[in-house]
Amino acid sequence: MIKSLLSASICLLPIQLFSQEKPIIKYYDSLWSPTTKESAFFSAEFSRQGNLYKCTAYWTNLRKLNGVGFFADTILAKPQKLLLNYYQNGRIQDSSWYDENSQAIFA
Repeated sequence: MIKSLLSASICLLPIQLFSQEKPIIKYYDSLWSPTTKESAFFSAEFSRQGNLYKCTAYWTNLRKLNGVGFFADTILAKPQKLLLNYYQNGRIQDSSWYDENSQAIFA
């Protein structure tokens, strides 16, 4: 019995590893309007976490962290949970918390 379960889990492990979605990369200008990779001021990586997308944003030319947050979409329209923005020196600039309806609880 244990041998059968172990064999089944070993067979399913590669399927689970390869079924993960690749991150979505988007590029934005200095006003957070979508743009091309070549003219990007910011870049954002969206990775699926449950029913939300974790967005990690960077200053493209500096390769430094700009912000981290969770969104119900990949167009930055529906923030949820914690949203952190950073100064270029790495210190926290701002933090906000949004409910499941994208309403700010505190900002």
